[in-house]
Amino acid sequence: MSSNFQFAFLGCQNNYLASVTDITTSERPVGPSITETYGLPDVFAADYKKYARKKYFFNIRGHDSLSHIGRWHTLTSEGNVRACSNSYAEIEHLEGLARKNAAKVKRNCVASMNVTFGPKSGSFFADVCELKEYRWANLPWTLEERLQSLMSSTRFFGCFRRGMYGKIYDVAINVSEGWIMLLKQGEKYEWGGELPADLRRALEHGKERKAAISRVFLNHQNPHEYVLLFSDGIAHVALHEEFHDPLKTLLKHWAANRNLSDKFKFYPRSTCAYPKPYQRILNACYYNARGLFHLSRGNPLLALSYFNEAHEQNRGSDEIHLNLGMALVAVRNSRRDEELESYLAMEKEVRPNPVVLREGELGSFRMSYVGMEARGWDMQMLERGLDAFMLEARKGAAESWRVGMVEEVEERWPRDGTVELQGSPIEARVYSHELRGDVDT
Repeated sequence: MSSNFQFAFLGCQNNYLASVTDITTSERPVGPSITETYGLPDVFAADYKKYARKKYFFNIRGHDSLSHIGRWHTLTSEGNVRACSNSYAEIEHLEGLARKNAAKVKRNCVASMNVTFGPKSGSFFADVCELKEYRWANLPWTLEERLQSLMSSTRFFGCFRRGMYGKIYDVAINVSEGWIMLLKQGEKYEWGGELPADLRRALEHGKERKAAISRVFLNHQNPHEYVLLFSDGIAHVALHEEFHDPLKTLLKHWAANRNLSDKFKFYPRSTCAYPKPYQRILNACYYNARGLFHLSRGNPLLALSYFNEAHEQNRGSDEIHLNLGMALVAVRNSRRDEELESYLAMEKEVRPNPVVLREGELGSFRMSYVGMEARGWDMQMLERGLDAFMLEARKGAAESWRVGMVEEVEERWPRDGTVELQGSPIEARVYSHELRGDVDT
C-alpha cells in the first residue's frame, strides 16, 4: 500500500483542490481520500468531498469547477468525470482527439487521456493513452522546440512508433509560458520559459541531489502559483497563505505512508493574502467571463451554470444579474422546452405551482425562468441585449478560452436609465460539473 498525492488548480487565482489517497499497487483506493479545497464553489467542494469518500479521483486538470478533465477509480470500477466533455468541447482538435482515443479503447475499459492546458487560445499537451501517442497544439515556443527535438532524437526516443511511447511522464505549463517536463517517471526533468525564481532554484537543487520529482503542478492561468513535490519528501509550494497549513497536513500523511516522515520538509511561499470575501469577487469576475465565453459559442445552458455561480459569488453585481437573465432567455430560445412553453401559455391566474416544472435536466432552468418572468423583468431588453451580444460574438466565435478574456470583459448594458431588477431570478441552480462517477461516452 502507498499514498498518492493529487492537486489541481481550478481557476485563475487561489482555487485549489488537493487530496491524498491510500492506494493499492493497481491504483485502487484502500479507503476514503483525505481532501482539502480552497476558493472553489461551495457546492462543488462539498460534492467532491462527498464522492471522494468512495472514489479515488486523479489527474484532475482544467480551467475551473465546471470545465475540467480527470479520472476516478473504486475497488471494482473506473471512469472519467463528467465535466471532461465540457473541457474537450472548448478546443476543436482536443474534442476530435478524445473521440479517436475512445474508439480505440478495449471492451469493458474506459478511455484514458491525460491533458495539460496551456495559456494560449487552444493550447494543450495530451498523453493519448489508447492511441499511445503525444499530441499538442499552440504551446510556448521553447516547449514546442524541445518536444520536436525529443521526437526527432534517435538517441532519446529511438523509433518512436515501435515501443518508445511513455518517455514523457508529465508536462506542466503556467500562464507566462514557463514549463516543466518530466521524463522517465520523474527521474529526469527539464524546464524552460518564465518560471518563478524560487521554483527554478528548487528545481536546480533537486537536480544537484539527484532527487526525482513525484508531482509538479503549475497554474496555466496564473504565473506565480505552483506545487512541486520531490520523491525524497521535500515540497515547495507557492499558494495563498491560508492554504499552507491544510496542504502541509496532507503532505505529511503522504510522506508518512512512504516512510519519509523524518525527511519531509515543507517550503511554502505566499502568493496572496486576500481575505475570502475578496476571493469571492475575483471568482465572480472569472465565472462571469466564462459565462459570456460559452454563451458566445452557442452553449447557453453551460453559460447559465457559469452565471449562476458568478451570481452566487457576488449577488450585488447588476452586470452579472443581467447576464444571467440574458442566458435564461438564450436557453429558452434554443431549447423551446414543451413543458415550459405550455406553462407560460397559461393565464397567470390559473397556472399551477411552478414546482411541477422542476423535474429533468431543464428543471432548474424552468423554475428560474418562471421566477424571472414573475418578478416583471424587461424581457424585450434582455432579448435586445442577447441579439447585440451574439452579433458581436460571431466575430470571434472560433477562439478558444484564454485567461486574458477575464480582463477584456466590459460592462455591456446601457447606463442611461434605471434598470429595474426585481430580485434574483434564481429559484434553483443549474450545475454542469459532475463528480458522481458517470462515464462519458
